[in-house]
Amino acid sequence: MVSTEARDLLDRFRHELYRRVLGRRKATLFALMAAALVSAGPTSLVRLSLTPVFHRRWPSACDGLTAGTLDVAACQRLLAETHAAQPVVGREIWALDGTIWPRPAAETSPERTWGHRVTPGVPPAGGVPAGEYQWLVVVPEATGSWGLPLDVARRSPTAGTPTELAIRPA
Repeated sequence: MVSTEARDLLDRFRHELYRRVLGRRKATLFALMAAALVSAGPTSLVRLSLTPVFHRRWPSACDGLTAGTLDVAACQRLLAETHAAQPVVGREIWALDGTIWPRPAAETSPERTWGHRVTPGVPPAGGVPAGEYQWLVVVPEATGSWGLPLDVARRSPTAGTPTELAIRPA
């Protein structure tokens, strides 16, 4: 197989993910991640365990999710170290995006906040019960419309304003 810069980067990332991020049941979790990446779309755990890249018996999928561990902070550091974005105009551009997940039926959720939702034809004065999230992304192309996610934080009712959450050190 021909080695390319992108393939070498992916191989290093996978090796470091296995070595630094995954804890207990790392082989099973790694195989599940590979199965999720090659599947055609959202699917059940049973179907993931039947994909050709999952070389384990199907009960190990449940065992891996139940007893497996991963280091979230190490994963965030690894993503920040190895993201594939090329600097735009000589420097990296990072963006912060606030978004809501409307949850009007979650009346008893202690983490529910009120978010502003823009809906065509509806007066913009009202808020909706929602979960609020803030995404930190790298903008890899000057003319593109996508961002490479680096981090996401849920804004709890006690987090303060979105601006306070954005400038708070991690």
